[in-house]
Amino acid sequence: MKKVRVLVAREVAIWLQERRRNVRMSLSEASEHSQIPEQFIVQWEDGMPIPVPDFIVLMKVYQVPGVVVSAYLQRLQQKFLGDDFG
Repeated sequence: MKKVRVLVAREVAIWLQERRRNVRMSLSEASEHSQIPEQFIVQWEDGMPIPVPDFIVLMKVYQVPGVVVSAYLQRLQQKFLGDDFG
């Protein structure tokens, strides 16, 4: 299960980077708008697991619609856990 957590964290890290780049926001801007320390955002984009409340805050800051976030999370669930947890 630990391996799955690492794989999910890596995939989320890549997705976070892409979302931030889509809105053309620097790390310092993301930190300022979200009120999350920049070093945390850097760690999460490097693959450290992100707490759900902070993930939600960043999705709002990066202007990602809730439907897109929901679809992404469902895709992660299906990829790593299968349909057994749906």
